[in-house]
Amino acid sequence: MSKKKDMAKRKSEAHKRVAAEKAAAELGPIEDAEWVEVKETPKAAAVKADKSVKKKKKKKDNAPKKHGKQAGAPAKPSLWVRLQEYLKGVMAELHRVVWPSRQEVLNSTIIVLVTLIFFSIFAFIIDWLATGGMDILINLAAR
Repeated sequence: MSKKKDMAKRKSEAHKRVAAEKAAAELGPIEDAEWVEVKETPKAAAVKADKSVKKKKKKKDNAPKKHGKQAGAPAKPSLWVRLQEYLKGVMAELHRVVWPSRQEVLNSTIIVLVTLIFFSIFAFIIDWLATGGMDILINLAAR
């Protein structure tokens, strides 16, 4: 690489680095926090250990059951609410879809039609040849 190109590349990298540092300074400490290693606090460790001990004990709940469910269990959302949530999810997914352009759809349609016509003609020719060959064999056997 020539000296001029090398110097230009170094200047470009330096400008990029300065711009990145300015952007990081503008964002502040919130974005910097994602690079910090998060360690478990002693209180969180104690809570975690307490939960694991409770899981091991597994006391039997003698609460009365209603229709096969335990009393106090969270109620299942109604069918209408679940349907609404499902349709909201469907709409969100449809907004994420990258739809093809009109030209891409037209090109794909043309390719499919040309392929369909080609294989239709190919199948017709093979069928015609097979039928003709069978006719010849039948005529030879009849003599």
